Amino acid sequence: MMQEFLKKLHITTNATTNVVSKSVYLTRVLIAMVNTGTTWTIGIADRGAPPTYLIPPVEPDKSVDATGRAWAPDKPILMENGIDVITAGGTAGNAHVWVWYKTQP
Repeated sequence: MMQEFLKKLHITTNATTNVVSKSVYLTRVLIAMVNTGTTWTIGIADRGAPPTYLIPPVEPDKSVDATGRAWAPDKPILMENGIDVITAGGTAGNAHVWVWYKTQP
């Protein structure tokens, strides 16, 4: 049986933030934007070679509310070699990110 884990992140810079560094199954993501920054993008990718973006880098909607946007695939998605949250662009924003994942059996 796979065990589920939750990783909570507070991101305020342009960087690659590692969630986990081993192959896992992503089950849910919640992103709450406190401040969207200026031309700031946020994306979620696995750590494969090359990385595969589950959520491609996009500029958050300026009208986004701090209650967050949730995404849950119908079935857990294999994230090869782990999960990264990638932020880049102009002035960094302020995001709270929750990522739920399961370990491989």
